[in-house]
Amino acid sequence: MKSLLKIKGLQSKWQLALVIGAISSTLMAKNPFPPSYTSFLDDCDACGCSNNGGSLGMGAILDTQFVGLRYLYQKYESKTGIFDNSPTVDEAFNTLQLWSRIPVISNVLEVQLFVPWHEHNRQYTTKELHIRGIGDISLLANYTLWEKRTAGYDRATDKIDSGYHLLKVGAGVKLPTGKYNETIDNTLNPSFQLGTGSTDFIGNLQYLFKRNSWGLSNVVTYYAKGSNANKYRFGNQFNFNSTFFYVFKDNTKNVLVPSLSVSGEFYQENKVFGIPVKNTSGQALFTTIGAEYTAKRLTLGVLAMYPIAQNLAQGFVEVKHRTSVYINYNL
Repeated sequence: MKSLLKIKGLQSKWQLALVIGAISSTLMAKNPFPPSYTSFLDDCDACGCSNNGGSLGMGAILDTQFVGLRYLYQKYESKTGIFDNSPTVDEAFNTLQLWSRIPVISNVLEVQLFVPWHEHNRQYTTKELHIRGIGDISLLANYTLWEKRTAGYDRATDKIDSGYHLLKVGAGVKLPTGKYNETIDNTLNPSFQLGTGSTDFIGNLQYLFKRNSWGLSNVVTYYAKGSNANKYRFGNQFNFNSTFFYVFKDNTKNVLVPSLSVSGEFYQENKVFGIPVKNTSGQALFTTIGAEYTAKRLTLGVLAMYPIAQNLAQGFVEVKHRTSVYINYNL
């Protein structure tokens, strides 16, 4: 608490209470949002495979280089019939992930590695299905296309006005290291797997803008998915994420960064033997509230995602919420 009080911009009681309240509600609540998210506002691949958590971010809020551990929790509800009152099945996806952003050529080239371990549960009315094991490993490389820093003196405020632009392009591959089990009932959520069983290709574009203490991060990602040994192919996927953040600093370089994001996910239909699988396409729009705190080389972060609007698998699959907690060692 004392270290938080030292951070510039948090000396006033109402600012401190606001930040602590946001972090506490995210960490302690099973679902940290009210039933109607519209009142709150006034890294899902439910159709593909959500196991690597890309929609919850490919790195920390700030563009830092690190090695860390991330825990992901995702809650789903799937219908077993076509009617509104059809029975539902509760699903919980748990993932512990080694993730990283490692420099290869300073300020030019970096690589990212994601190694997930999954424990997923599906609760039927009379039985429970549990799967666990390593998931699909992903490897990406990001190249810096443009980086620019600006600075000037603002006479009106008697302060230095600084700006920062960063543009990166990335490409990578997801390997079929996680087991795909064809005996699992895919008529419910087809993502209830340890892996897709296929080799997929990933492309992304990242743009970061920062002016003084506030910033905006934008990321678009496309997944081109292959077929597995069973000739089952998850649909290609497009994600976007836009994150607004504010940086509070103190004289000892401790940093607190609250954030608010909007993200979207769009899925093409899955196919088996080249034939489209019914009720597997869809789209969803999410908002995410988060915060991360950095002291020296360690960063602790937490994110909570809640759907604003969704139509996944033509309404047969519903995302309830997602949560992520991570700790990174900054390089």
